[in-house]
Formats: sequence, structure tokens, C-alpha cells
Amino acid sequence: DNYDLTGEWSRADFDERHRFNLLGTIRAGDWLNLGMTLSLTSGRPYSLTTGRDDNRDSVANDRPAGVARNTLQGPGSATLDFRWSKEFHLNNAKKDKDDGPVIRIAVDAFNTLNRTNYSGFVGNLSSPFFGLPVASRPARRMQFTLGFEF
Repeated sequence: DNYDLTGEWSRADFDERHRFNLLGTIRAGDWLNLGMTLSLTSGRPYSLTTGRDDNRDSVANDRPAGVARNTLQGPGSATLDFRWSKEFHLNNAKKDKDDGPVIRIAVDAFNTLNRTNYSGFVGNLSSPFFGLPVASRPARRMQFTLGFEF
């Protein structure tokens, strides 16, 4: 019923109830500058629909009787990212290393464990894909960086 919004009060589509982030860095010696990010989240909600126009408003997104919006929940996600970097100071004659040009190289690895983190689930009961994901967050990616600071 488009005129009765009582069933529309619920969690937002982007609402992740539980989120845990762990950030850390290790700097040991000249060649070990390592950063790490671990991100764990609970699943996001999505709506259950019949796939029919039961209330005859010309929109086929009706929910079964008594079912509120966003009552289903997808699985959580987990990502582990790493970054290694090294700085080369080009003006070693000075006592203060903060002065002078610097070349910085870095290697980043995103979603290092290559875990499939699904998103966007089908909530349409009449679909053969009901309850299945239609998308996922990015797979493992590597990034190489070269920077020059002066």
C-alpha cells in the first residue's frame, strides 16, 4: 500500500550493524615499513518481494503480507590489506633527513586473501536467483607506487 508507510520503517540498505577495523604499522630497519588493515563487517539487509503486483498499483515490488522492508540479511565481509614502502633520501650529506628530495616506492595488496565478498542479493521470491548474490566487492588487487617529493 503506497499510502501506508508503517511497513517501510526499517534498516537502511547500507546498514552494517557490526564493523571492526584493525590498523597497524611496523617499522623495523631501513627496508621494513609495513602497514596492515583488517576490516570485518556484518551483512547488509535486503528486501523480500513477491515479484507480483498484488495491490494493483502497477509496480511489481510488493512484499508478502506482514513482511517489512529489509528483513533479509546478506553475509558479512572480510578484507585484509597490506602495504610495504621504502624511502630513498637523495641528499644524505645533510644531518636532517627531512630536507631534500625523496623517492618513495610502495607495493599495496588489497583483499590479500582473495575472499569473495558478495553484495546485492536477489530478494524476489519468483526469481530463480532468489537469495543469490548479483555482485561482489573487488577481488585481490596489487598496486605499485613510485613517488618523488622535493
